[in-house]
Amino acid sequence: FGGVVELEGALLPPTVAQGQPLEYTFLWRSLGETDVDYTVFMHLIDGEGQMVTGHDAQPRGGLYPTSVWEVGERVADERAWTPDLAPGRYRVEVGLYDLATMARLPLTGGDMALGDRVALGEIEIMP
Repeated sequence: FGGVVELEGALLPPTVAQGQPLEYTFLWRSLGETDVDYTVFMHLIDGEGQMVTGHDAQPRGGLYPTSVWEVGERVADERAWTPDLAPGRYRVEVGLYDLATMARLPLTGGDMALGDRVALGEIEIMP
């Protein structure tokens, strides 16, 4: 993302029961110094391509902002969120943006590139 941060991986469960917390971890690596505290967004996209819900937060709940990451540092960003959704399958997309300007970091490579976000696969909300 923007030559600043790389998403090295994501640990997402394939399913979550409706009304239960979705627990997941993003595995980041700092590629360059920045003075911006980027916010991470995760969107759930329905079968018609519409974003139906999302969760935005700075890494580690704002306790470890991107502006203090050392170049080359790896950061595990554990999160939990309870999406209010009907049962079904949803595509997961993730990206970063500057909260002050709302400008998203562009992708700089990868075969799953979507411009300013990455598709991480699907999750199923179970009844």
